[in-house]
Amino acid sequence: MNISKFKNSKKFYIDSITTGKENKNEVNITFQNEDGNRIMINNMVPAFLKVSDKDSIAKEIIMSDIAFLLDIDVSMVYKVTNDRDEEAIISKSVCNQQELLISMDYVFKKLYQKYSSGISASSNWMTRALQIPESTEENPLTAENELKELIDMGINSAYEAFNIQDKRPNEFKNKYLSMILFDYITNQKTRNANDYSIIVNKDTKLSRLSPLYSIGNIAEDEIKTISFNNRIVERNSLINVLYKYYYPYIKELSQCISLHNETYLKSIKLICDFNAKRELADKILIQIKKNIDYIQKLDAQYSGAIKETKIDYTQTTIRINQTVMKKNLLIQNKYPEKLLQSRCLEVNPVIEEEKEIGVKISCEKPIKQSGFSNVFLITSAIAFVCGLGVGIAYFLIMFNK
Repeated sequence: MNISKFKNSKKFYIDSITTGKENKNEVNITFQNEDGNRIMINNMVPAFLKVSDKDSIAKEIIMSDIAFLLDIDVSMVYKVTNDRDEEAIISKSVCNQQELLISMDYVFKKLYQKYSSGISASSNWMTRALQIPESTEENPLTAENELKELIDMGINSAYEAFNIQDKRPNEFKNKYLSMILFDYITNQKTRNANDYSIIVNKDTKLSRLSPLYSIGNIAEDEIKTISFNNRIVERNSLINVLYKYYYPYIKELSQCISLHNETYLKSIKLICDFNAKRELADKILIQIKKNIDYIQKLDAQYSGAIKETKIDYTQTTIRINQTVMKKNLLIQNKYPEKLLQSRCLEVNPVIEEEKEIGVKISCEKPIKQSGFSNVFLITSAIAFVCGLGVGIAYFLIMFNK
């Protein structure tokens, strides 16, 4: 089925789930061009529509929810149906009318043209990047120095071409490097330069990394390579380099998953079981579990090398516990096991919500705590629990929008 056939309908509905209730909301969809995928929802919200097979639709929705669960900035994906029950997916545009979306592929090419034409002198990083050899599936990149240059190429080109806006120190690097970790965990097959972008404000010229929008190209079975920044690289070699040289930027995401892997896997299982057929759901979950097992070993190897004061460590632990509790609670409320049971799927027995989340509001690292650290941790935990209801309500309102 193509877009032309799908759009030849009288009515469209967006499928959504809030607190365990399935909703089918009728929406007005206006197609911006004859054959393209740009649409307007209710004449207000710019979005993109993609027509695909059922398994591909399921993968996109699953990856979007997993990205949300892992606190990755992502363009959320929703299923849309027409009056003939044909299915497609939509994702809200990642930028507004005052912003431009510029792919990193375009950036790489423009910078290379400047250097090759002599308009500007080649930077050291560009000289090194141009020396990265071509690679194939049979002969992927594995050399540590080449993989590091390949990772740096995305960072250096963005900083050279744009006025990057960092609300917090190193925010751009955190998001960019977390994207690479997300791709490894979820078995993405590609993250080339046209698979991620920079958003530029037309007025202020300030720029930032776009939320992820290319997330559905995943492998259901074990893969050895990934196409990253236009080179074929060995996956494990790439992730080893990521941890060796950039661990401080991915530390909190890595520790969230490593310290609370059972909680995350439970939520991921709920996401997969609800949105995909049993065979596909099981395949996705198996590969994600293998990938998490691998990064747990890397996290254990590199986490001890980070030197932190007791106060810094306690604050980091509080942020990790808050993120784990908030995100997993939202997903497990969205996809409660009783909802899966009503759909006649095989699920685990329902257990108490506190046990489902399984987050310990305490420091896992065996260090001696000062009195101040303990009081600070307990106070922050209580404050978070009190504010959690407001946060969930806000999320549900935004989700319905």
